Amino acid sequence: MEEGIKKLQQYVNIGFTEIVFTNSSPDRKKFVDILTKIYDVINNP
Repeated sequence: MEEGIKKLQQYVNIGFTEIVFTNSSPDRKKFVDILTKIYDVINNP
């Protein structure tokens, strides 16, 4: 997950203000939990 966060941080750093995530897994809670962690890391460096 850390590698994914670093990649997303690059987009934020160059000015992207919207990033769309999709999920094909039936485990929606896991997806939301991961997005929450990513959000916390990006917004609280």
